[in-house]
Amino acid sequence: MQAMDKLYLDKKAAVQKMLETTIEMSKDISDEDVNNLDMHLAKRQELMSKIDEIDREITLLEAPESEQVKNIKTEIKGMIKEIIDYDVRYKESLSRAQFLMKQKLKEVKTGRVINQAYYPQQKQNNGYFIDNKK
Repeated sequence: MQAMDKLYLDKKAAVQKMLETTIEMSKDISDEDVNNLDMHLAKRQELMSKIDEIDREITLLEAPESEQVKNIKTEIKGMIKEIIDYDVRYKESLSRAQFLMKQKLKEVKTGRVINQAYYPQQKQNNGYFIDNKK
């Protein structure tokens, strides 16, 4: 097996893992599981770095592409299109969730301001005693 074939197979495996991670992210978003989503985003970033590194190695090799490499490239492009489709859907979901969170924060802040206006915190003029005399 040529070095070019091996690099493309490695890239295909990394893109496949990235697709699986992206699908897992969809479950995290629908379940509103922020911790797992953060973990999957970090894993996905690592895979992207790995793919970039493989691409750099591929550009350094000056070998003709075999038929197998062309087939692998087609498969990789299909997986990347799937990832992009998932990303577009997630972006919309996350934008809605972000907007709802901003509204909730605004409501909490408004409630706090109203609470302080109607029930101001009274300042104590006398000192507090820590120790009691026995």
